[in-house]
Amino acid sequence: MSSPIAYLPGSMPGAPGPLARFLPPLPEGVARSWLSENVPPGAWILDPFGASPRLAAEIAQSGYRLLVTANNPIERFLLELAAAPPAREELRAALADLAASSRAGERIEHHIRGLYRTECDQCGQMVEAEAFIWDRNASDRSLRIYTCPYCKDSGEHPITPADQENLAQYANNKLQRARALERVAPLEDPDRVHVEEALEVYPDRAVYALLTLVNKLDNLPPARQRLVEALLLAAFDQANTLWSHPTTRARPKQLTDPTRFREKNIWLAVEEAVEQWSALREGSEDVPLTYWPNPPPASGGICLYQGRLKELVEQVHQAPSKDFEISAVVAALPRPNQAYWTLSALWSGWLWGNEAVVPFKSALRRRRYDWAWHTTALQAAYRHLIEMLNPGTPFFGLIGEAEGSYLAAALLAAETTSFDLVGVAIRPEKGRAQLQWKLGVRNAQSKGTPLPVAPHHIQEVAQHAVRDHLLKCREPADVLHLQSAALSAMVRELHLVTTPSFSPADLFSQIQEAIQSALANRGLFTRYGGSERNPESGLWWLRDDREVMDVSLSDQIEMAIVRYLQQHPGCTLEEIDAFLCPQFPGLFTPDLDLIQACLRSYGEVLQPGSSQWNLRPQDSPKTRRHDLAEMRHLLNKIGRELGYEVVISGQEKPPNQPAPPQYILWCEASRVHYVFYALASAVMSKIIFAPKDAGYKRPQRLPDEPPRQILVVPGGRAGLIGFKLAANPRLRAEVDDHWRLVKFRHLRRLAENASPGRGNFDAQLASDPLANNDPQMVLL
Repeated sequence: MSSPIAYLPGSMPGAPGPLARFLPPLPEGVARSWLSENVPPGAWILDPFGASPRLAAEIAQSGYRLLVTANNPIERFLLELAAAPPAREELRAALADLAASSRAGERIEHHIRGLYRTECDQCGQMVEAEAFIWDRNASDRSLRIYTCPYCKDSGEHPITPADQENLAQYANNKLQRARALERVAPLEDPDRVHVEEALEVYPDRAVYALLTLVNKLDNLPPARQRLVEALLLAAFDQANTLWSHPTTRARPKQLTDPTRFREKNIWLAVEEAVEQWSALREGSEDVPLTYWPNPPPASGGICLYQGRLKELVEQVHQAPSKDFEISAVVAALPRPNQAYWTLSALWSGWLWGNEAVVPFKSALRRRRYDWAWHTTALQAAYRHLIEMLNPGTPFFGLIGEAEGSYLAAALLAAETTSFDLVGVAIRPEKGRAQLQWKLGVRNAQSKGTPLPVAPHHIQEVAQHAVRDHLLKCREPADVLHLQSAALSAMVRELHLVTTPSFSPADLFSQIQEAIQSALANRGLFTRYGGSERNPESGLWWLRDDREVMDVSLSDQIEMAIVRYLQQHPGCTLEEIDAFLCPQFPGLFTPDLDLIQACLRSYGEVLQPGSSQWNLRPQDSPKTRRHDLAEMRHLLNKIGRELGYEVVISGQEKPPNQPAPPQYILWCEASRVHYVFYALASAVMSKIIFAPKDAGYKRPQRLPDEPPRQILVVPGGRAGLIGFKLAANPRLRAEVDDHWRLVKFRHLRRLAENASPGRGNFDAQLASDPLANNDPQMVLL
């Protein structure tokens, strides 16, 4: 049975490194934390996908022997570099060797730089452009970017006719483009047409420059050649047209040309690659790397299998070893990326020739990948995977770009291949998900009844799971949370299977349709924001929310943070996050932005630049108790001055229940005119959504003249309350329609000045809005 697992926060790497836009954006330290709690050091870990070089290095550095499969030649190369990142001095020496090579008697560096010469607008000198910005629809909007070393003019400038003429000469030079094709697919290769299509994302000048440099590889010593290959690989990615301007698609998935794109100076891209690669070495340690079947040392290392998982399984069965037993599977779960896989085939051919492309050529043929296809592909991989594992083996999967379809593909493929779900944890604002399974004792054929589940039953399970999640978090939720809740419930409660006549793609489509139908049930759920064209947007809530009157998830997280600050002075954000995640596990993982908003409201850093936090002195429990007593006193004073009867709660409460929030009523002739709640926190949900009869006595409200409801809060809560109102449309609507928020300082000013009189009191309450944090004079 699945259950909540605590999200492991980790930390994002400081330097993203080359090709980062195609690699899973995973935090560091997560695998290390999970392994330390579940697997003894020295054990064998399996990564069947090899999608994250950083993850592989982290596992090996943590003292484990990692067997990783990589069929993509580029990913194999990245894994090798991650095991032993090159030093800056080595890269600079290799770049110097490349720069010194010649073409037709000219130094190659000067030749490549000369391709990007342009005339300075200010002084007329010829300068080197850093990049060109080309607009396919309007040439007059095309630009060049340069910094003139003579007159210091810098920035973006319109292109000139000379720039256009210079570019045209490379369109007429077919030799290097033919070489670019030949290195990937020879003339008679049936896949050559796909290579030609892929090559369209490279400008003619870039192809000329890149292939000119590639042709120099064979002239370099082997040690230098490997380093120059790394530099060129980074430049390959910088050189294509997938870099829109301004950047709007930082992580491309399709080979789709933007209307406006950046053409990078290739030599500058090679120079920048020196820093990109060398930054990966800072603070890291080299790890031993071997190639299957040679094992790494028991102290930790990477064993790389250069091929498909299916082929590895066959080899393991042909030559079993008593010393080889997989203790856990840890992997970044792959996602379909036609752009990366197709470009990987191109880059492999350019660096190592068309023979290197052969195992990966299928990537050239498929133009689009959908999630139904991906479910089928994952299931096939998992079927091979279980042949290497013993029952009970844990599987920890990481997702760096979480979305509902991604999670559905991963969960359904695992469920239909005998992996039992342990739990799911997500942090959607960062696009991350963590999933844990263990291999069940049943095989895929015997798991459940070999018949598809009725669609109406699937929808009922989804609806119940969504409603249950909303009741637990007590505030609207986004579609990723709700899809995750529904998918987890389906895996837990239903026997989901595939058959020869009901494929994984069919199952994926059925499940997605059931979830969408459940969310579209307007008798059960209402939607805030979003649009029908984008089903992933907006927030969902219960149509009938009369049962929801307790403290919301955001308010619970706020209270936990305040308690932690009180008990752990000098704590860091990372320590607070690590404390909160087990307290709010699974789909209730705290939003990191909410944690930071709470820290800004309640905390202060020890000193400028410090990462340590203390509770602000004004938020100490003693100080806030004094403030609340003062607010009650002032409300009593002002109310009586305005001629109201003042009723202060605090003595009455239902038997065996916590005391309700204290309130102050301003009444006249048994009618309530104002209801005040003085709060030291931003924990408002239980008050805002309290039922009319909260279990204690109140003077009767008249339906035709409801009282004005006012929350009195410290000014330091303004930012946090604003964050909660922006994140929770249900709360915002209720506050906008029925409540007013007043700061402590404003109430003090009202009490210090002459009474404004009843007719002017509402206007005076509104004269210092919550969003205004600057003291202002109040005109009375």
